[in-house]
Amino acid sequence: MNTKLTEKNTSKKKLATPLRITVCGLGFVGSTIAAVWLRRGATVMGLDKDPSVVSLANKGKTHTGEPRVAEAYLEGIKSGRFHATTNPEEAYRRSNIKIFTVPVGLRNSKADLSTLLSAIDNTSRNLKKGDTVIVKPTIPIGTSRRLLIPRLEKKSGLKTEKDFLYIYSPERTSSGQAVADIEEHYPAIVSGAGPKSLEAGAKLYSMIASKGVLKLTTMEAAEAEKIFEGIYRDVNIALANEFAKISMATGVDFWEARQAANSQPYSHIHQPGIGVGGACIPIYPHFLISVAEEVGEKVAMTRLAREINDAMPSYWLRIAIGESKDKGTDLVGKKAAVLGLAFRANIPDKRLSPTYDIVRELQRINMKIWVHDPLIKQDRDLPSNVILTDDIAKTIRDASLIVVATNHEAYKQITGKLVSRLTSSNLVILDGRRILNPADFENLRLITIGTGNKNSRKEAPQPTLRRQSQ
Repeated sequence: MNTKLTEKNTSKKKLATPLRITVCGLGFVGSTIAAVWLRRGATVMGLDKDPSVVSLANKGKTHTGEPRVAEAYLEGIKSGRFHATTNPEEAYRRSNIKIFTVPVGLRNSKADLSTLLSAIDNTSRNLKKGDTVIVKPTIPIGTSRRLLIPRLEKKSGLKTEKDFLYIYSPERTSSGQAVADIEEHYPAIVSGAGPKSLEAGAKLYSMIASKGVLKLTTMEAAEAEKIFEGIYRDVNIALANEFAKISMATGVDFWEARQAANSQPYSHIHQPGIGVGGACIPIYPHFLISVAEEVGEKVAMTRLAREINDAMPSYWLRIAIGESKDKGTDLVGKKAAVLGLAFRANIPDKRLSPTYDIVRELQRINMKIWVHDPLIKQDRDLPSNVILTDDIAKTIRDASLIVVATNHEAYKQITGKLVSRLTSSNLVILDGRRILNPADFENLRLITIGTGNKNSRKEAPQPTLRRQSQ
């Protein structure tokens, strides 16, 4: 294996000769990429099909709320190095580096490459000799070689390695810390269509990644690497969810057992939860599954993990609803308070949040649903009859069911005293992220994933001795 880490970049100096870069797609990834290169001194043209995103960018603002991005935009605007547009020709004409950060989602459980292919076609019409194309989205193994490069060559009339360079370098960022992830936290993964592209990619990314560059020998390895990262987490979260379910059924405190197990250096049990969200982990397993089907392989563990994690919202809600029924409370027509719309703590990112699944489940029993999030003020994806607010007291007041769906730091401040003052004695609380302090809710019906409360635990079954077969 020839993969190796190049020398780390420790220079904070601006580029001696500013690069001219077009970033296609100014979403969570693209805005971060644009910001990183602006911070390094490059001239950046942002391209996005959404006029509101472009308008915000040209005012030095971003709809993502990602730290350091708006500041980079503003500095770029002041120095004449940043401008955003919806016009592909304007964006591509003056740049020699084209970076694609558009989303790749799912359609019928397959990778939806339509947005990326549209962007590739627009680039092909404006591709020049000497240009460099960099693709960032996570894509199925083989997509660069079999689909993207032939499409670029056919529509532009140019040849890779001879006339232009092609680099595949998957993004490795998390919402809320994306700029730091690129600049400080991880080595950049770089692959290319050939040796020229690979070396150019390594040189470019050594300018921004202080942890250095990992040069992979093939584009397929780089495509696989990013998919493997996501599936590793999905599978291990699913395993933790299995452990949490059996722990509650047997009266075991999962969290105590997990802490003890992880004291052993080869055990890395993840945290369970009410659902897995984001634009990455729920998507990438399907990319591997579709490739496996093409080559006649089975990826049973990947499939099963996705099924387990997809089922978590309904599974834990059934427990909470059952608890309410045991107390003689019919939830039909009652109020449900869902705390958290973001898929992860302390970020305004709601992409594929499990809260949407929670809302759908609660709608099936005709509950009146309020959703609270301290960081998300508006959302077009919630049903029109669901109330979204940042007022925690109004959300909780008179609720018969409270579901903690996101582990925002703000929710640690919720006390049993506050909840008791605003709700009835028949309330059930489902802590889907283990963020509430059980000791503060002793007089309330609190169900914590993996633990439950003393009233909801079952007695552990007695082991049955079986005679070995002769």
